[in-house]
Amino acid sequence: MGQSHSNKSAQANIFGLWIFIGIFFLVLPYLLKITPDNYFVALISLLVFIISFNNTNFALCILILSMLLSPEIKIGELPGRPIVVRLDDIFLLVILLAWLVRMSIKKELGFLRKTPLNGPILAYIAVCAISTLIGAINEKINISFALFYLMKYIEYFIVYFMVINNVTSIRQVKVFITLIILTGFIISVYGYSQYFSGVESRISTPFETAGGEPNTLGVYLLLIMAQVLGLLLYTKKIRTKPFLFAALALMLGVFMLTYSRGSWLAFFPMYLTLMFFTKRYKLTLVVTMLLFLTFSGFILPEKVKQRVQETFLPERSITVFDQEVTLDESTFLRVDSYKKSISEWSKSPIFGYGILGAGEVFDFQYGRILVEIGLVGFLIFIWLIIRIYKAGILTFRVCEGNDLFQGISLGFIAGLSGILLHGFTAATFILVRVMEPFWFLAAIVVVLPQIYQDNKLQRL
Repeated sequence: MGQSHSNKSAQANIFGLWIFIGIFFLVLPYLLKITPDNYFVALISLLVFIISFNNTNFALCILILSMLLSPEIKIGELPGRPIVVRLDDIFLLVILLAWLVRMSIKKELGFLRKTPLNGPILAYIAVCAISTLIGAINEKINISFALFYLMKYIEYFIVYFMVINNVTSIRQVKVFITLIILTGFIISVYGYSQYFSGVESRISTPFETAGGEPNTLGVYLLLIMAQVLGLLLYTKKIRTKPFLFAALALMLGVFMLTYSRGSWLAFFPMYLTLMFFTKRYKLTLVVTMLLFLTFSGFILPEKVKQRVQETFLPERSITVFDQEVTLDESTFLRVDSYKKSISEWSKSPIFGYGILGAGEVFDFQYGRILVEIGLVGFLIFIWLIIRIYKAGILTFRVCEGNDLFQGISLGFIAGLSGILLHGFTAATFILVRVMEPFWFLAAIVVVLPQIYQDNKLQRL
């Protein structure tokens, strides 16, 4: 009787909620005088909210597809710079809101599932907030601009917490991993369409501004290729392998066509990580690498070889151990960014300047961390990375016997190795189109041991 009354009360609350939301969206254009385009986005967001409230799994599928396939929207301006969000930013917040409302009404889930990454993630968020507050008090940063980007940083962790609280079955894992690889496949097809259409600039991800971000596309494909390679090494399903090989071949071609030297360099630690941990096809990986190194001068396209050679064009020079080294303009600017970031950090070493502090953007992840959140933040970042590695390795070892789980965890560890090296050529850990899928995968890898154990108990 009590349970029936509770269910009726919950249904009444849900019905009242829908009535309120419907009225709110009807009067929204008149209250805020928003443009038709933005009103359309609001209506789409309402639809996502309804879907998310009723089916979180489907909402997460939408989020995966929107990570790389959503346009940017200008929502306002700060002095000298527009405020731009992407549809997946909006969808993520809407999905989070729907999830919180669902929990409060149905009381069916805990708020935060305990994982080894919770502590360092929350500590990292805290030090970002503290450093930004100190920077604002000392008038070193634009607080409005900094808070906007602080929210963007936190957004990646929201993806993680959303996924760890909703992924509980092998079927979910299969669906999400399939969609992540499918999205990489679609992006690769888009990349080829740019290349064969004769795009003047280097190929990039969809909906980028003029010039694009080929370096972002390169490291994104590196992350997804690592997943595909991990699955190829461990899957025994004959029907699955041709699709994985086809996806890998397509992505590898676009990966080369990005002409992103940082991404190409990051491929090697990714591949070496696979070689080190795998118990299958280790010899095949070693032989493949040796053959590539031996015959790369004959098999690589001429433009790729030219791009590598451009690194040492005599445009600028630096002194390394009393030896003068000539570099091209792009490489020189990155090396110069290393020097500037360390110089700026030395002026505020403990907590840094705060998010977007020092008035300059550095294409060097580790220098940027030092400048923005200081030595304290950098040490917490290292703690977080170590915890991620440990979680991935634990999953790989605990789930021995489950080919899918071992392939996913091995691919994730390898992808992380590549991303860490890529951080020397870009601020990789704040790239939206890379960090959203990265943290989605991190969450899946962290919950796999529990799913593995639950599945074993069900079989007993």
